[in-house]
Amino acid sequence: LSVEKDERPVDLGIAIDSSGSFRKFLGAGVTAAKSIIHTRRSDDQVFIERFIDTPKIQRVQDFTSNKAVLVQAIDKFYVEGGPSAVVDGVYTAVNYVAEHNKAVPGRRKAVLLITDGEDRNSAYKAEKLIDLLRQQQVQVFVLGFTMDLDESSGSTKFSPRAKAEKLLKSIAEESGGRAFFPRDNDQVMNATLQF
Repeated sequence: LSVEKDERPVDLGIAIDSSGSFRKFLGAGVTAAKSIIHTRRSDDQVFIERFIDTPKIQRVQDFTSNKAVLVQAIDKFYVEGGPSAVVDGVYTAVNYVAEHNKAVPGRRKAVLLITDGEDRNSAYKAEKLIDLLRQQQVQVFVLGFTMDLDESSGSTKFSPRAKAEKLLKSIAEESGGRAFFPRDNDQVMNATLQF
């Protein structure tokens, strides 16, 4: 049994958390996104989304193969206050990727999610997102910057970090993608090479 790299052209959404809780990691997230953009092939198409809370999910760059245009869009990212809606951000990106090039067979569909995973304000439940992932066959790859989330937990509930990592792992695994939880810049760059 050999596992070969998927060589199909990809329709990729890059969804980046821009909420206040992600302030410390936005720079690393932007660098990772640029690294992934630079490794895309000419027939790959990428769109970029930033999300804060549910009313603030914005497509900052529509699908294009132009790497310079994509990098320019990411360079304009900034953090905004508001409770993050991770599930809603992914749901929106997955739907958009699934619809793009729908009539063109043989394209891979994927979303790269860059976040701390702390969902505070999504309208959709995680189960609804998982149903969508199964239906649309969009893989989600996660760069989860969870290292600053609180690790202490009460007797009946997960710690904020455990809760965030559980959510991000389930989104990635259910979609056939992978979740990475880098602890330093080297691990961030290694994770981008796995995509």
